[in-house]
Amino acid sequence: MDRANRTLQDRLVKELRLEGMGSMEAGNAFLPSFMEDHNLLAGLLCHHLQLAELSPDLYYRS
Repeated sequence: MDRANRTLQDRLVKELRLEGMGSMEAGNAFLPSFMEDHNLLAGLLCHHLQLAELSPDLYYRS
């Protein structure tokens, strides 16, 4: 869990810089959209991992 938390924190800092956030208020306003995007991507990754477990022949070549 700690490793995932550090990854999320690292992404957030990079996204804040890319968006040009220069204040705490701007960062707080940006956070909900960042979390929504991050959760969407995490959900898609989880879905692909589940598909890979159900149909390994589609995802892995021998």
